[in-house]
Amino acid sequence: MKATFYMPPNGRQEVREFTNVRAEDAEFFEKHGIKISMEPQGPNAIVYADTGKVTDGEPDELIEISGGRSCEDTLSALRKACEKRFAEEQGAAVPYDRYASDSVRPGIEKIREELRRNGIPEELIDGQAKLLWHDRQRAGLIGGAE
Repeated sequence: MKATFYMPPNGRQEVREFTNVRAEDAEFFEKHGIKISMEPQGPNAIVYADTGKVTDGEPDELIEISGGRSCEDTLSALRKACEKRFAEEQGAAVPYDRYASDSVRPGIEKIREELRRNGIPEELIDGQAKLLWHDRQRAGLIGGAE
């Protein structure tokens, strides 16, 4: 799968073959004509999905920050965000958010506050909190049902 990399310090663009991507994610992006781009941001990577839609003259992109996750996991999360957006646009019911149960909501709220203290933009906090909760739960750092 090809992706555009924006290289510091001046945003020079390079189109490269992306190999750290799951086959089903690459197929999804290609099937829907989604253009993927990436830029480094400190220890993280910011990955963009350009679905081709334009809002107020700007590309309507979905964004995912790696947050220490692998490239594969970050792209899978971006795919899920795209699927959710497509479902919402088509008026379909969005799948039940398994992280919103009463048993895990307090843990996610703590992570949201941590992200706010660390300066993460408000529009990214919800998705990142859910992913961090899941990663920490899988690692055995916190309890709670999935």
